[in-house]
Amino acid sequence: MNKILEKIFSSIHTVRPELQELSSFIHSHPELGFEEFQASERQQALLKRWHFNVAAGLGNLPTSFKAEKMLGTGRGIHFGFMSEFDALPGIGHACGHNLICVSALAAAWSASEILQELGTDGKITVFGTPGEEMKGGKVKLLEAGVFEGVDASLISHPYDVTSMDDGSCAVARYRVIFHGRASHAGMAPELGINALDAMIAFYNGISMWRQQIPEGVRVHGIITHGGTAPNMIPDYTEAFFYIRCPGGLSGVAEGLEKRFASIAEGAAEGTGCRLELVRVSAYKACIVNGPLNEAYAECWTEMGEKIRRSDGTEGRASTDFGDVSHQMPGANLHFGICHQAGIPLHCETFRDVAGGEYAFSQAMKCAAAMSFLCIRYFTEEPFRNAVNEDFRRRTASL
Repeated sequence: MNKILEKIFSSIHTVRPELQELSSFIHSHPELGFEEFQASERQQALLKRWHFNVAAGLGNLPTSFKAEKMLGTGRGIHFGFMSEFDALPGIGHACGHNLICVSALAAAWSASEILQELGTDGKITVFGTPGEEMKGGKVKLLEAGVFEGVDASLISHPYDVTSMDDGSCAVARYRVIFHGRASHAGMAPELGINALDAMIAFYNGISMWRQQIPEGVRVHGIITHGGTAPNMIPDYTEAFFYIRCPGGLSGVAEGLEKRFASIAEGAAEGTGCRLELVRVSAYKACIVNGPLNEAYAECWTEMGEKIRRSDGTEGRASTDFGDVSHQMPGANLHFGICHQAGIPLHCETFRDVAGGEYAFSQAMKCAAAMSFLCIRYFTEEPFRNAVNEDFRRRTASL
């Protein structure tokens, strides 16, 4: 194995028990986006013990933080690792964010230790980014200027198999609300205006529209409130919907949102209801970085592990790291935590796997690979130039 990789694994080994305890705690104490107080505080406490300079509550987000480690004079390259730690409603850590955060901390720790040993100048920062699921913590931190001056960044994500960064879809999220008029469903239905009729018309309209949407686009959602009692004409119904669009179809995204709104407006007009359409959040599609992807694949091969190489098909998930990837070179790197392929994210099986020993070990291997990429970015000018040039080329036409 490469000597630097050996040093990285040795460095991670010294903090592995602390990281495993942290991962287990976060997994067994799931917290929703912008409410991850325990997860945030425990990460901050650990980073302080490692002599990182920690600041919290960035961008008016109480559970956000950044933890900086100065290398030498601190002047030079500034590299970031992104930590996520929010859970999903009702199902906990079925997206494995407990593993994302510990891989970020492990990578930052080992890279900073080795770069200091090499006498490198610069800065490494762990960014605690809350609310990735639906609420867009990174988008808010970008708007607040928290990532200004960062040259490049990495984030990891557990999957069924280890793979390169395939990119992601842009997404827009909407609350769809219909206001009607209540009345007794048996005695005076003619006096009511049925908000549930509007919701069903809207839902069916979306289902019919799906037949004509471009390949790769996804429109999906749930009805979160359908009424209160069978003998009462519903005067209020609400749904929550996503519109996902691959980056290669970014030119049609605006048209998709307009069509979505027109379907909702038609359902309201046809039933006499009033529509309230709220755009909750939106993420950009990820910009893939070729040199970072290739270096990641080479690193797993060096570790004697298999990795699925990208076939050019864009990923169908969405992440607020997509917005970060438009500001700086970066990659969303996947590591497999399942003993068999085909187990999807956001299910109970994946949640249970994410709390296991094998999953944690895989997160530490991913951390080693991210640390290695960071060290290469600092110390190998041709590699750094290739990463930066690939970013400039891909963003030139945006």
